[in-house]
Amino acid sequence: MNLSRFILVGLLFWGTGRVNASVNSEDIRLLFEKNGVNSLQEEDISRETPALIRLGKHLFFEKALSGNRNISCATCHHPRFGSGDGLPVSLGTGGLGLGPSRFKSQGHLIPRNAPAAFNLGFASFSTVMWDGRISIDPDTGALKTPEKSLNGENPPAAHIASQLRNIAAVQAMFPVTSNHEMRGAPGENEIADAKGNLEVWRLLTERLVGQQNGNSGGIPKYIRMFRAAYPSVSNLDHINFGHVARAIAAYENYAFRADESPFDEFMMGDDRALTRAQLQGAKLFLQKAQCIRCHSGPHLTDFRFYSIGAPQLGAGKGQEAGEPQGEDRGLALITGNHEDNYKFKTPTLRNVALTGPWTHSGSVHSLYDVIQLHTKPVEFCESYRNDPRQYFYKEYSEDFLSLVDSDYLRFQARMSSVANSPSKISLTRDEINDLVAFLHSLTDKSFYARAEAPSEDEL
Repeated sequence: MNLSRFILVGLLFWGTGRVNASVNSEDIRLLFEKNGVNSLQEEDISRETPALIRLGKHLFFEKALSGNRNISCATCHHPRFGSGDGLPVSLGTGGLGLGPSRFKSQGHLIPRNAPAAFNLGFASFSTVMWDGRISIDPDTGALKTPEKSLNGENPPAAHIASQLRNIAAVQAMFPVTSNHEMRGAPGENEIADAKGNLEVWRLLTERLVGQQNGNSGGIPKYIRMFRAAYPSVSNLDHINFGHVARAIAAYENYAFRADESPFDEFMMGDDRALTRAQLQGAKLFLQKAQCIRCHSGPHLTDFRFYSIGAPQLGAGKGQEAGEPQGEDRGLALITGNHEDNYKFKTPTLRNVALTGPWTHSGSVHSLYDVIQLHTKPVEFCESYRNDPRQYFYKEYSEDFLSLVDSDYLRFQARMSSVANSPSKISLTRDEINDLVAFLHSLTDKSFYARAEAPSEDEL
């Protein structure tokens, strides 16, 4: 190659951001692998039959699974909004519409941001919910949930628990039991008036498949679809809500799989998969910015709990425990340990660019600001408290500004709880932008084609 052609090729590569002599791709890979990070294409994921996935797809978008028949799983975990709803905190039963426009209607505000549903079918994904109240032991399969009859290696409700073969299925059991999420208020419907979770699940299952082997009640299309999805169940009276949750999980695990990102390709050996800025961001992620301390493992989460001092927006989960409105002490509400105050689970970073707003209360609306919150929590939160408007998406800033907790004593308590935070790190604007670029390399948009709403011709 002559000198002019060599220079031209070099400029072309530099201009497209594909090479950088100061970052060695193999060194980056080795550092990620040292911290348990690999391509998700190398991980085991639950796979089910097409009939079960098809059933789960219809159930995921089915409003009959809510007490008042006015909300579905998809309302808060819609493909259009990155398996969330695009809102800081969700609007549950009684709301109308989807996404940001949903807040304009009446309905129950959910205490926390809707977690993303990506990659829950992988065997290595063991814990969900911001406070970790739902988990599955990767070795024994034993469950830990708010429903004691499902828990342990020999659960009393083994006929239900036996169908819950991954964390996605376990999680799918519980939104229907929440009065504000899907169940409705007592007095509004028979599901809301049920005495306990087991009765809720039984009544909802009967809504779908009826009784007397489908000869009394039920919804005809679901009677057909359950028979097709569970051919070994000879009598539909043996169907329970574990079968429902397993089907929903089958769809979620098929539709919301995110393992074909540029980062996955890079970890599989493709040196051209990441741009120059993304490689620089990866290096910062691993070293100077110390993100890898908590965002390790194949899902870029250690599934542990930390306080980063995130601003509180909305009533908070604490109100359910009799605490003041605007308070949410996170993990401490589960453990009763004050040392766990304001700790929340490290979220997965897979497809993170699609899942905003971020934090447990959805109070931070750009990845750039999320990084600032992590590196300088006190300064960021002071600025946020003084002028939250600057951190909101414009389309619904006015609606949510009144929900920001401005109580100074709680602000101080959150700041004092911040521990193990890389708060002494000083990053330049360019470095934060490189980190944001790296986070975008974790995006796999292939799910859009798989996760679209069902049509009746799929029956």
